Amino acid sequence: MSKYMDEYRAAEDKKYLRGNLDTHIMKEDVSRSFNFRRQDGSSFYFFNLTWSRGKISISGDMGEIIFTHWNAMPTFEAAIVWAHNAELQYLLDKSNKQHVYDARKTAENIIADANSEVIMAINGYYDTKYTKDPETGKHTPVKILRYKGMRQELAACRKGEMEREDVEDVYVTEKIGSVDSFRSCLRAQEDPRAVWSIFDCWDKWAAIWKALDGFGLDTDFRDEEFPKILKSDYRRQMRKAIMTECETSESAANLCFRMGADDPDLYYDYSHNDFALAAAMRWACGKLIEAGVVTLPQQEAA
Repeated sequence: MSKYMDEYRAAEDKKYLRGNLDTHIMKEDVSRSFNFRRQDGSSFYFFNLTWSRGKISISGDMGEIIFTHWNAMPTFEAAIVWAHNAELQYLLDKSNKQHVYDARKTAENIIADANSEVIMAINGYYDTKYTKDPETGKHTPVKILRYKGMRQELAACRKGEMEREDVEDVYVTEKIGSVDSFRSCLRAQEDPRAVWSIFDCWDKWAAIWKALDGFGLDTDFRDEEFPKILKSDYRRQMRKAIMTECETSESAANLCFRMGADDPDLYYDYSHNDFALAAAMRWACGKLIEAGVVTLPQQEAA
C-alpha cells in the first residue's frame, strides 16, 4: 500500500511540476530570526521577525506579512536598515498584502468633495505663493486671496466698503413659481433649479440628496425637504446615510452612479492591520539597531 501511494504521489507531482525541478539541488540557506514578546511571557502582540535572502517577515499574534525586495535585502544587516528607513506605504507596496475597499474613506471623500465648493463660497479661494528671504534663502508660504467669499464680503460690510444687500448669502434659497407650474413638472425630477433658486456651490449636495434613500431618491426636487440641505444638522443626517450607503463597494458604486458619476470614486488602500504590521516591522528593526545587533552605515563610519 505504501509503495502504491509513493508511486501515486510521484505521478501526481510530475503532472503538476512537469520536470521543472529535476535539476534542482538542495542547499541550506542563511537566515536569522528574533522573537518579540512581553516580559511576562504573554502572547499578546507576540511576533517573530525572520530574514532570509531577499525577504523579511513577521508572524504572530498581530498576523503575518512578508516583505520582498531582492536587491535591498541581500544580507540581514541590509534588510534591517532598509525596513527601518522605509515609509510604511512603500513597505506595504513591497509586501504580500493587497489593497482592500475602505468604506470610511470612500464616504469621507464624497462628503469632502461636496463640502469643498461650499467652503470656497463661504471662505473664498486662496493661492499659496512662496517668498524667498534674500538673506537666509528660506522660503515662506504666503496666502493670496483670489476670489472673495461670503466671509470676506461680510467683513467688507462691517468696514463700510459694501452694502449688506450686495452680499451673496449662500444660505438663501427661494421657491420658483408654483408647485404645479409647467416648468417645474417637466424638470423637477432632475434639476433643482426648476423649483428652487440656490447657489451653485450646493449642486453636489443636491445630487447627493437626490441619490440618497430616505431623502430624495423616491421623490423630486419639488419636495419641501430639499432646502434643508443648507442646514448643518440636516447634512449631518445625510452624512450618516452616506456612511451607511458606503458600507460595501457595491452600494457605494450605486450611490455614485445615482449622483451622476460616470466612474465611481471608491477608495482602496491597505487595511489598518496591514499598516500596523508594517509599523511593527519598522519598530522591531529599530530595536535591533538600538541593541547593536545591526549597525547603521553612519555609525560604522564614526
